[in-house]
Amino acid sequence: MLYKVITRFKDADDDNYLYEVGDLYPREGYYPTDKRIDELSTTNNRRNVVGIELIILNALKVSELKDIAEQLEIEQYSSMKKAELIEAIEGVA
Repeated sequence: MLYKVITRFKDADDDNYLYEVGDLYPREGYYPTDKRIDELSTTNNRRNVVGIELIILNALKVSELKDIAEQLEIEQYSSMKKAELIEAIEGVA
């Protein structure tokens, strides 16, 4: 699953990596636990703020999917159709 950062935070479980609003979560190479996802996607954390929200790929426009594909460094994303983009993103995330 792929999430979008909606509140800037340092992830104590990820060597204090700084996530900015709009970043994808988790970053490449980091695999958070289900518990950590729950903490960040609810107010069940030290700051009592929601830090991330689930990205519903089917609800996005093709241009938004291409932005995500670019961030994930998916090759040849620019010529892909919506279904292909979703499949490629799901394969990486």
